[in-house]
Amino acid sequence: MRVISQTFMDFPYEHIVVFVDDNKVCCRPVNDMSGRYYLLGEYETNERAQEVFNIIHEEYEEIPLMEDGEHLYNTPCFIMPEK
Repeated sequence: MRVISQTFMDFPYEHIVVFVDDNKVCCRPVNDMSGRYYLLGEYETNERAQEVFNIIHEEYEEIPLMEDGEHLYNTPCFIMPEK
């Protein structure tokens, strides 16, 4: 699945760690835990940021597996909501 930030940056969900920092949903590349991160979306409250974080996870869980039962279809995108 692809996650598209509010500023239209495109991230492959399988290669990032998504986290909530106060009222922001952010991500870091899995292979770079140096502290560098990217903003996916900013919201009015921490509760809204947590809600969006949970929605991303739910969307990922609903992606159907291919016939081999192990690989996910790679076409879905999650576009970060504005508010």
